[in-house]
Amino acid sequence: MSPMTHPEPLRRVLRRTQLRVAAIATGVVGGLLMLASAMLLRASAQNHLELVARSLSYTVDAAVVFRDSQAASEILADVGRSEHLAQAEIRLPSGRVLARYQPPAPETLEDRLAALLPVFEVEQPVRADGQIQATLRVRTQARLLVQAAGWGLLGLLAGALAILLAVRRAAREVADRVEAPLLALAAQTRTIREAQDFDRRVPSATVQEIDALARDFNALLAQVQSQRQALMQRHLALQSAHDQLAHQSRLDALTGIANRAWFEHCLAVAMGRPRPPGERMAVLFIDVNDFKRINDEHGHEAGDRVLTALAGRLRGCVRESDLVARLGGDEFVVLIDPLRQREDLATLEHKLRAALAQPAEDLGTPERRLPGVSIGTAVFPDDGSSPEALLREADRQMYRRKPHSASRERP
Repeated sequence: MSPMTHPEPLRRVLRRTQLRVAAIATGVVGGLLMLASAMLLRASAQNHLELVARSLSYTVDAAVVFRDSQAASEILADVGRSEHLAQAEIRLPSGRVLARYQPPAPETLEDRLAALLPVFEVEQPVRADGQIQATLRVRTQARLLVQAAGWGLLGLLAGALAILLAVRRAAREVADRVEAPLLALAAQTRTIREAQDFDRRVPSATVQEIDALARDFNALLAQVQSQRQALMQRHLALQSAHDQLAHQSRLDALTGIANRAWFEHCLAVAMGRPRPPGERMAVLFIDVNDFKRINDEHGHEAGDRVLTALAGRLRGCVRESDLVARLGGDEFVVLIDPLRQREDLATLEHKLRAALAQPAEDLGTPERRLPGVSIGTAVFPDDGSSPEALLREADRQMYRRKPHSASRERP
């Protein structure tokens, strides 16, 4: 597996790419220009050397005719020094060298570099009276090529520096137009992700592709926002339905007070709660007297209205902290929590009976009164330490107080 590479900033990538392209372009163009310049200079140097050789052959013709070696050598030396010749010699037809010029060893760096390059050589016959008297051979160093290469190198460096500065400026401009909107897009994305704020939008950019990316990102944000709102609405609807179902599952469908399951749950929770020393709670078990007669004589609809009215009267007689529930049929129960003192039960029982004795106009029965009730009480923890025991004791106390039940008791 290849090692993981760390991502680089866009500005650095753009600058490095542009510098690489600029370096390659500068090298190729500069190399081609230097090659073309060298070829032109070579041709120019060759032509110049031919002119020098032709001119020199006219100058030394008299010295050659008279075989004046000293005069010929002086002429060669003068021309050789002025034209920077590498060698010049006059050779007679017999093969003897009449005169020769050889410059001293190179001293400057330019001369040393020129000595390393190939020399140009031209042979020119020396004529007198229409006959060839000698042969002039002239060689020159590539001094002009060295000079041209030096100036070309300086020009190449200057051009590379100018291109470098231009590339840096262009890279900065490109980075400002490309990097800045991308960084803004990244920052906006990070802010949206951290704050979960899908109302934000990315600003437009001057670069067409980045602007298209920003528009697509804004469209994606709008779609996410729409879906999020739909999900939130669905969640709220489900939560409301759940709460409504949970609330309804705790209530008696007929009377609207707590049902048996919710009462048993609340009773178990209340009995398991730590209490200060001496604090009690009580359960009132309430049964409607002679309720079967109401159903038989006036119908179940009248019986339902009686039960609903009883539930309302019971709920109006207790505190907000107390719980009124219907166990089923005509049986009701009240959870008194907390109970300050046991004597308060008698006061509450009297209050309940007085409330139930008030006339009721909407019962649908000729009596216009609620039927009587039998009430049994049990106190925790005196009369029972479990929900079952407490309810059983309250039921037993209620049955003992029920009319026509003196001779029988529930087990």
